[in-house]
Amino acid sequence: MHQASLAIVGGVVWAPGAPRATAVAVDGERIAALGSDADVRGLIGAATRVIEARGGTILPAFNDAHIHSLMGSRGLAYLDLFGAETQQEVERRIRDFEASNRAPWLLARGWLYAAFPGGMPTIELLDRLVPDRPAYLESFDTHTAWVNSRALAAAGIGHGAEAGILKEKDMDDFEKHLPAPSTDEDLESLRAGMKIAAASGVASVQEASRG
Repeated sequence: MHQASLAIVGGVVWAPGAPRATAVAVDGERIAALGSDADVRGLIGAATRVIEARGGTILPAFNDAHIHSLMGSRGLAYLDLFGAETQQEVERRIRDFEASNRAPWLLARGWLYAAFPGGMPTIELLDRLVPDRPAYLESFDTHTAWVNSRALAAAGIGHGAEAGILKEKDMDDFEKHLPAPSTDEDLESLRAGMKIAAASGVASVQEASRG
């Protein structure tokens, strides 16, 4: 056999039913050999990329069978509110983002219900934090959106819409008023999302979003 393009050595290969192995040789897009470090090192040449597993598990990449990859990839450019456990922390992140990002809309994702007294934020709070442009902030579970008065006005909705809280179908109806990314912007977002997935061992996905 000719030299491997990739060799991973010094690990524990997850290969049910196969003899115990510590190394893998890859030829292009195919696994060419499993065996001991000595077996695989015999396939290493000057052009082979070698990864030292240092005792780690060597296993195939994962497939995620239910993921909203486009939505998540677009959200990489949004204000990140995940992990903000108090209203004070949510406010701080919004103020910092408001000062540094001047897109036509402020878009965010990840706020927790428990961060707010009573389990829900108010439109008055968001109007104070983002007074001069529309703001649309999705909760961590993406089932609720928190919007300010300018966002409601941009969508032609009266101020009394559940005090700036949109749920389920109301969110779906509102989405058509959000800035629409171009195809090139979506492709750039997807590439960024794919890099994150690959770094976590996810090599393929099934998109679960609508249309």
